[in-house]
Amino acid sequence: MKECVLLERAEEPKDIVFALREECQLSLADIAAALGITAFAVRTCERRGRINKKARSRLYELRDACLALVRVIETYRMPVWLSTFNPVLGRKTPLECIREGNIADVKEAIRVLAEQE
Repeated sequence: MKECVLLERAEEPKDIVFALREECQLSLADIAAALGITAFAVRTCERRGRINKKARSRLYELRDACLALVRVIETYRMPVWLSTFNPVLGRKTPLECIREGNIADVKEAIRVLAEQE
C-alpha cells in the first residue's frame, strides 16, 4: 500500500487539500462534496488557506478518513470508494456522510471494507 506522507504531516487546511489532491487523487469536486462548499472555495483554500469553520472541521474528518482508508486500499481507488453508495452507510456515499458529520459511520464502513479485502 502507498503511504500518504504529505497527508500525515499536513495540519494547515491548504496543505491538507494539496495532499488530498496529490496523494489520494481526490478532485476539487470530491473535496467540495465532503465539505459542503463549492469547488471554487476548495481551490481558494488550497491557494490561500481560507476556509469557514464548519468546512475546516469536515476537512480534518476527510483527512482522517483517508488516512484510515489508505491502510485498506490503494490510493487510486479512493475517489471511487468515497463517492460510491455504500450499503453500510444506508445507501449514502462516504463523502455525503462526512459532509453530514457522520465520520464514525465512515470509519465503520472502512472497517467493514478492511474485513472484506
